[in-house]
Amino acid sequence: MDFQTCFFISQRIQIIIKRSYSSISLMNTVGKKLEFFRLKHQFTQKQVAMVLNIPVEKYSAFESGASDISAVQLARLSEYYEVKIDAFFSSSEEKSEMVKAIGNHGLTETKVNKVPAARGPKKVAKARKTKRMANTSNTPLTQQYDEHAEGNSEEQQLITLLANIIVESTMRELDDLNKLEKSPGGYHYEEKKACVICGTVVSGEMSWYDRNGLKCIHCQKAINEQVIPYWVTKSKDSFYTEIQLELDFGMKGKVLNAFKKAGLIHSRVIPKAEGTGKHFELFLRSDNRDFLPPHKKLRIGGPVKEINADGLEEYVLSYPWYYFVDPIEHLKDYGISNYMRFVPEKDLLEDTEQDH
Repeated sequence: MDFQTCFFISQRIQIIIKRSYSSISLMNTVGKKLEFFRLKHQFTQKQVAMVLNIPVEKYSAFESGASDISAVQLARLSEYYEVKIDAFFSSSEEKSEMVKAIGNHGLTETKVNKVPAARGPKKVAKARKTKRMANTSNTPLTQQYDEHAEGNSEEQQLITLLANIIVESTMRELDDLNKLEKSPGGYHYEEKKACVICGTVVSGEMSWYDRNGLKCIHCQKAINEQVIPYWVTKSKDSFYTEIQLELDFGMKGKVLNAFKKAGLIHSRVIPKAEGTGKHFELFLRSDNRDFLPPHKKLRIGGPVKEINADGLEEYVLSYPWYYFVDPIEHLKDYGISNYMRFVPEKDLLEDTEQDH
């Protein structure tokens, strides 16, 4: 977070003091609302977790209140469910201003099926009936919110959420560092928290906290035994997960296994601590440098403005990276581009129906 954003948030931390609820009750309210909107649209926790690109265990912790959802993730779900962000903070359904129900922006829209294929932006554009316009605003997010009146509940709620997360996270980090000084080798973590590698929410004897952050015992043992390097804890950009490969390239199941057997892609399997079965699987960039692109190559695009059937403007965040570029040309320097193909819209729809 840059200085401008930090300063902007710090100026509004006083909002927290003015609020009558605590951060715990806030997150409990958010958790209940996450469950409410998920069930309302008949989604499973796994489906919503895929939208956020996180393990299902981590999303489950959001709903239970065991873990805090980030502002970015909440904003994404706000767009996905097509509700204002303050709907996640209301204690009753009547107070939550609902926008229209999910229409053409369901899970199947960002799903690439059967093969690691990316749909070309031109073909997709012809298949869609709505008008799409990229958001070209260069106005910083902090300035955009500053231009709104303080009385706007949507912006107030977002600022409050950000401030709560910053303050609570900082206090926890300081507490963790103090404990680490007393136990430099590490210790079991008392509170529930997500593993920095696999995302599993753990605590007590199922966890281990040291200078590399909190890990579950499975991932910690994998580091100790050098199955995976310790530096994967420092940056999630250093590896891909199975969920990421599916969302970004449509690579999953039999296709992924075929790629591994052919030696095209290499993985590190983290076994369960007790020694039987697989706990998690990582695809390190360092092991697949010529085949998989760095994550920053896929951080393109952004909010897309559409004109819906009612003639109203709305922003959509669910467009994947390959909507904004020619995917094969964009990744021509990486081996995966040789196995990507365009999927006709009708084939994608047929495959989606089979999945259901």
